[in-house]
Amino acid sequence: MKTGILFAAAVVGDDAGASLVANINRLAARRFPGVDVRWSAMQHPSRDAMRAVNRPPFLPQALGRMRRDGFTHVAVQPLQVVGGSEFERLRATVARQPIARSRFPRIAVGAPLLASGADVERVVRALLAGAAPLRKRGAAVIALGHGSAASAAGLAYLAAAWMLGFLDRLAFLGCLNGPPGLDAVLRQCKAARVKRALLLPFTTAAGSTLRNALAATGPGSWVAALAAEGIVGTPVPRGLVENDDVAAVWLDHAETALKLIQPRPATTKHAKGAKGIPS
Repeated sequence: MKTGILFAAAVVGDDAGASLVANINRLAARRFPGVDVRWSAMQHPSRDAMRAVNRPPFLPQALGRMRRDGFTHVAVQPLQVVGGSEFERLRATVARQPIARSRFPRIAVGAPLLASGADVERVVRALLAGAAPLRKRGAAVIALGHGSAASAAGLAYLAAAWMLGFLDRLAFLGCLNGPPGLDAVLRQCKAARVKRALLLPFTTAAGSTLRNALAATGPGSWVAALAAEGIVGTPVPRGLVENDDVAAVWLDHAETALKLIQPRPATTKHAKGAKGIPS
């Protein structure tokens, strides 16, 4: 039996992608000693990502390589925040791979980051704890996620927004796509009389799209929108995966998937009336 974990992440062709891989590799080596770790891309990468050194293969190719390398038990762990359309496509890709059914005796897909209420609370607490050393007295924390307007996965963002406010009256969450949006965050900041705020990515990695939305000076930037309301925004371009306590939630889901693919102990059937021999 040869067991491996296949992490699946969106391709980021800059330092954010390198930090993502390095941190997960470091934590996984400590958490799962002796278990091989591989990487795959969840989507077609941008041109910049295509030029990146050591770009991971797409999921079907990554599974094919693991088959050729003799893996028999594979846990596929997506590094996604919510279980939206990308997560469902990943699960469908794994399910329809002939190699997954015929060559891997056991294969399982781990849950996304925010898979339960307990996950939401752990992640939000870790986010606030990570921001604390950078936060000046009276400053707000604004987390910015991609959002999910077209699926029920968007409810996870609403749950995270509620948990932030429950734990800290000056902590808010907004999304680029779907509720809660920028207007809602600005209203909350105005009501709380916020004058300074830390802007944190609520995404796996702080890729270029997210960094531009946070910190660009032109129209559409959250920093610019806050400035228009008299609020000084300070971007902190670190993705969730760079927070070890947040990354631990993804690793917990990977551990659950590993347990699902472990062989079940064989049971011995005894003849009628016979007594089992204690081990």
